Amino acid sequence: MTRYLENFHSGGVNTMDAVVNLTVKELTELGITLVGHQKKIMNSVQSIRAQIRVNGSEGVVVTGHKHISKKR
Repeated sequence: MTRYLENFHSGGVNTMDAVVNLTVKELTELGITLVGHQKKIMNSVQSIRAQIRVNGSEGVVVTGHKHISKKR
């Protein structure tokens, strides 16, 4: 959700490690208070966590055909 991009940046959530460790409490602290939006974001975080478990350091598919590789 691009509407929260500045919230994430100003809160220091700008790496995949920070994203996969997000909690609902942290989303609230970042100013993301709409429960529906928190659920969507946390569902995406859960998907990323699952991909990391399967793919390891090979990277994760974020959306569509985009691919982000973790630096080794």
